[in-house]
Amino acid sequence: MSEEIDIESWMAELVERMCYTFGERLALVGIQGSRARGEARADSDIDAVVAVEGLSPEERMFLDAYDDPGAFDADELANALLAWSASVVE
Repeated sequence: MSEEIDIESWMAELVERMCYTFGERLALVGIQGSRARGEARADSDIDAVVAVEGLSPEERMFLDAYDDPGAFDADELANALLAWSASVVE
């Protein structure tokens, strides 16, 4: 990450997107790593954890594509989840 971000706004948007996507099955959205410890620098990544109850095989397969922590941008994942959830609801 090359620019300073507002972590509170970023997390609020992530929580909103995860609530929309998983509804009442969303058990936890949290922050960990250097940002949780208060040791983050401007270029620190964001280590978010999301716990969901009762993932379907389709949801698990979708999320497995993002299993490598260095393989995606958090905004990309949130946008992909939002688009995927909208296609499932239709």
